[in-house]
Amino acid sequence: MTPTNPPLRRVFPPILLPTFLAVVDGTIVAAALPAMAVAFGEVERVTWVVASYLVASTVAAPVYGQLGDALGRRRLLLTALAVFVLASALCACASGILSLTGARVLQGFGGGGLMVLGQALLAENVPRHQLGQAQGVMAAVIVASSTFGPVAGGALTQAFGWPSVFLVNLPLGLLEPFPFM
Repeated sequence: MTPTNPPLRRVFPPILLPTFLAVVDGTIVAAALPAMAVAFGEVERVTWVVASYLVASTVAAPVYGQLGDALGRRRLLLTALAVFVLASALCACASGILSLTGARVLQGFGGGGLMVLGQALLAENVPRHQLGQAQGVMAAVIVASSTFGPVAGGALTQAFGWPSVFLVNLPLGLLEPFPFM
């Protein structure tokens, strides 16, 4: 370990939590779609809620990659997290399918940054000889969050209604520590 490479226990939480949020959000919402369709009465447009997030995060990812190189990845990760959390609140307050879709586009712009910048920060802060192990842990988090999302989405929707799948991002996003910065 060198002064520029903090121990893995300090690097993982601030990188893996945003990655978890971005991945789980892509799957947690799917379980709430039927409740959203009923609430808004627009079954034919409910798929926009998922598609808008995926398209926006796909478009945002390379932009965040370029901006991260120019402006600094850590600061940009915080910006992406702020956009993601703000958009989550907007999603929960949506009054119709169009406003929810617009908020999901904004949330996707934040989520795309969380994924790309998390991976870049991992490579930047983990020593080369531990990078394979670190990437394995990140892959495990991605798989676990993909599995956890639909289960959590169903439970939250049943217990608290569809807005809860977005509101859960607020406290998790505010937990984000950046001890290695």
